[in-house]
Amino acid sequence: DRTLNRVKSRLDAMLEKLEADVAKVDEAIGDKMHVLDLDDDGLMSADELEQVLRTMMKVKMTPEEAQSKVADLMEQIDEDMDGVVSVHELREWVKKERAKKAVKVHEDILVEDEEAAEKELSAEAESKEMKDP
Repeated sequence: DRTLNRVKSRLDAMLEKLEADVAKVDEAIGDKMHVLDLDDDGLMSADELEQVLRTMMKVKMTPEEAQSKVADLMEQIDEDMDGVVSVHELREWVKKERAKKAVKVHEDILVEDEEAAEKELSAEAESKEMKDP
């Protein structure tokens, strides 16, 4: 019961942090989209994304690598498949990606807490066995 309450408390704290992070990202995406939107039309095209990947990344990509990455990203982000990414689509994609990462973190914590609870119960059982042979 203590372990369950501890897990719930940790999850609540993580969810609050995640919500705050999502709000920050949401604001930052709107503010920073102009870096990706090279022609300032409010939309990011595949060509603009490819140019950004080839010129602004620390690891330089070949044109083929950039095109492959762009195709993958456009498939994930461009919800209406119109060939451009809007601020809304980018925000939604970032939220989904962050949520996926948060779920993975929560799953890892639950596994760790479950393992700790099992060890605690095992230790208590061993202690009882030593007291009551």
